[in-house]
Amino acid sequence: MIDYLTSAAVLVQFAFLFYSLGFLARDELWLRCLLLTGTSFYLLYYYNIDEAPLWDAIFTSGILGLINLSMIIILIFERTTFAMDEQTAKTYQSFDTLSPGQFRNVMKFATTSVATKDTKLSIQGQDIEQLYLITDGEARVAKETGNSVLPAPFFIGEIGFLLDGKASASVSALTGSNYACWQTADLRKLMDSSPAIRNAMIALFSRDLAEKLGRSAPAKRPS
Repeated sequence: MIDYLTSAAVLVQFAFLFYSLGFLARDELWLRCLLLTGTSFYLLYYYNIDEAPLWDAIFTSGILGLINLSMIIILIFERTTFAMDEQTAKTYQSFDTLSPGQFRNVMKFATTSVATKDTKLSIQGQDIEQLYLITDGEARVAKETGNSVLPAPFFIGEIGFLLDGKASASVSALTGSNYACWQTADLRKLMDSSPAIRNAMIALFSRDLAEKLGRSAPAKRPS
């Protein structure tokens, strides 16, 4: 028994254990990490099982391990805000219904700007061709019922975007405000290609609209 436990053969048992745990894992990242650990034990086994290492088995298993490792890195990158600059990470706070990877895909189609003066972003009654997100600063919202100034963050044009309609208000980013812009055609194409992103964006727009209504029309306190 002791001889077996100190032999290379026991490495196969450890590899089998981690492979079994990996196939039981529901989370893809855990599955791949456990399989990579199992592959590492197989590599040790192939190296120590005989006087000469089994190079063919080491080569093929090593290639599979490298492929798995690259996918682990991609998964970690998609699930974290690693490598985001400060402004992008701050913008991501407004997209918390999306994973970091989904957010990066959305931001590929965005352009960011700073309003050097009061900048008109939408005109009431006109078609929605761009969707905006005020990330810093304030914007003036003008409707037939009156004007209001809303602080960031909030979207501009999400109602017309969701309903494929026209702008429900005229909105101007005030001087010094930061904002991101998407062409609605690009964003629709992305959402059509990914149901997960589509559902996350719809949930995001719905919550943003509810918060916007709450800020523009706060409830009155009873006397």
